[in-house]
Amino acid sequence: MAKGLVVAILSILFYLSNLLGGGQGPVRTADPPSEQQSYVVLGQTAYITAEKAIVRRGPHSGDTPVGTVAKGAAVTILDQKGNWRRIRYAPGADGWIPSYVLEFTETPQRGQDQIVLAHFPADPPAIESLLENGGSLTGIAPWGWHLDSYGNLSTSFQPEVLGKHLYFAGNQKLKTYALVRLDASPVKLLENEYLQEKTAREILESIKEWGLKGVYLDLNYIPREEEKLGNFLKNLKALLDPEGFQTLLALPMEGLSGKSGSALSSAADYLIVKTGGKPERDGPGPLASYPVIKESLKDILKRIPGEKLILGLRPGGFDWARMGAPAELSYQEIMQLAARRGASVKWDAESRSPYFQYGTGHEVWFENRYSLKHKLDLIHDFGLAGIAFLRLGQEDPEIWNTISTSFNQPIAR
Repeated sequence: MAKGLVVAILSILFYLSNLLGGGQGPVRTADPPSEQQSYVVLGQTAYITAEKAIVRRGPHSGDTPVGTVAKGAAVTILDQKGNWRRIRYAPGADGWIPSYVLEFTETPQRGQDQIVLAHFPADPPAIESLLENGGSLTGIAPWGWHLDSYGNLSTSFQPEVLGKHLYFAGNQKLKTYALVRLDASPVKLLENEYLQEKTAREILESIKEWGLKGVYLDLNYIPREEEKLGNFLKNLKALLDPEGFQTLLALPMEGLSGKSGSALSSAADYLIVKTGGKPERDGPGPLASYPVIKESLKDILKRIPGEKLILGLRPGGFDWARMGAPAELSYQEIMQLAARRGASVKWDAESRSPYFQYGTGHEVWFENRYSLKHKLDLIHDFGLAGIAFLRLGQEDPEIWNTISTSFNQPIAR
C-alpha cells in the first residue's frame, strides 16, 4: 500500500474516533493530507445563499452547467476541491458549486423514539439509498467483520472506503455499528473463557479504532446454545457498557420462537428479529408472511419486552425456477424483470405479499411499499423499538415515505 494512502487511512481513523464518539484514534496528524480533507466534508448539510446558484459538471467556473438551485434549498456535501463543493441537490443529481454560495449548518441529533437501522454493504445501490434516505435512518451497520468458530475476528472491507462512509454517517449524526457476521455457531469460542475474553477485547478495540457506537452481531444460524451464547454476550456487554458502546444481536425469527430468549435479551441492548432471510417453504412463497410474523411476535413478547425488539426486514425478493435454488433480487431488479417479461403483479391476501409469474414455471415473490407497510404496523401494534433493513439499497424507494408517515404516529408502550 502506498505511503500516502496509509497516512490518509490513519488520519481518517483519528478523525472518525472523534467525530463518531469513539476513543482516541491510532495517530494524530497536524496537517491531514488532501484525501482526508476531502472526506471531512462528506455528509455535511448546507443551504444556498445566492438567489439562483448554478451547478456545474466540474469544480471550475468554465465547466458545463448541469442545473440550478434556488436560494434556501438544503444540499448535502459530497466532496471538495479548493473553493468548490460537490453537492447532492436533487434525487440522483450531483454537481459542483462554489463554496461562497453555501451556508453550512450542523445536522441535528437524531431522536431515538423510532429506530431505523440498515445493513450497509457499501455497494452502489446502498450508497445511493444512503444519500437519498439518510435523513430517515438513525443508524447503519457496515458490512465487513467476520467471526469464526474460535472467535477470530477478521475483516473484508477496504479501510479507505469504510472511512469515507463513516465520515458521511458521522456528519449526518447516524449511529454506526460494526456488523460482525457469524455464519455458524462459534462452538470453540463458547467453550473457552480465554478465547471469549480475547474476542471481546478485539471487538472493543475495533469499535474504538473506527469510532463506532457499538457492535451488531449478526447470527445467520439458529442458536441451540442459548445459555452459553448469552454468557459470552453478557461478558461482552459488561466490557462495552462502561465505554458507552451498545451491543446489538440479530438472529432469525425462528431462533426466538418457542424459546425463553431471556438469556439473550438480558445480554444485549436490542435484539433484531430477522424475517425473510430465507424462503419460508421449499417452493415459491412469501419472504415473510404477515400472519406468521404476527404470531411469532406474540409468542416472543411473552418473554421479551417490546422495547428491546427491532423487526428485521429483507426488502428484496426471490425468483424461483422449476428447479434449483431461487435467485435473490432487489426491488428494482424485480420491477425491471416484470416489465421486461410483461408480467402482471398480483397480491396474495393471506400473506399480504406481492408476486408474479413469467416464462416457463418462474414465480417471483417480493416486498414492496404495501407489504412492508403491514409489517411496519406491527411495530406500533406491539410497541417494538423500530426496524432494521437487512440490506440497504434493495428496497422499494416509496417505503421511505411510508416510514415517514408511519413513524410520525406515537409508538405504543
